[in-house]
Amino acid sequence: PKGAMVSGTRSDLVGKKINYPDYGMGTIIRIDGTGDDQIATIEFKDKVQRTFVLRYLAVYLEGSS
Repeated sequence: PKGAMVSGTRSDLVGKKINYPDYGMGTIIRIDGTGDDQIATIEFKDKVQRTFVLRYLAVYLEGSS
């Protein structure tokens, strides 16, 4: 669901796998900011890094339902 909350602390989320439709599998390598403005940096294949607003990523986290 759009805007679903991602639960967990920053340290819990760093290292989690994510399957993003446009980029494939990636790993959360950093979380910056606070509250609703947190930004996740995700490293995808070939070391390509992209940033996303964390609150929109819940649906893409591996193992989430």
